[in-house]
Amino acid sequence: MTNPTETSTPSFPITLLAPVAKALESSDPQVRAEVFARMAVEALELAKQAPSAEMFQFWGGLHEDFHAEAVALLAPPKAKKRRWFR
Repeated sequence: MTNPTETSTPSFPITLLAPVAKALESSDPQVRAEVFARMAVEALELAKQAPSAEMFQFWGGLHEDFHAEAVALLAPPKAKKRRWFR
């Protein structure tokens, strides 16, 4: 039995998510935001084509998560509140 905190090496090549993982390694928030925005659009399209309510909820939930992440990455940094001491 394996330890639940250990990740086993897959016995097959990772080809579908490898480009996504590579793009998310970028230090540029614009690049990462574009990846999340693209995944949001694709998840929305899959939700529209879902054959069941469960799959619609699954893809719709992923769409919302990806969209929120893209928005958060593109949001301007919050201004720090200045405190004036007397």
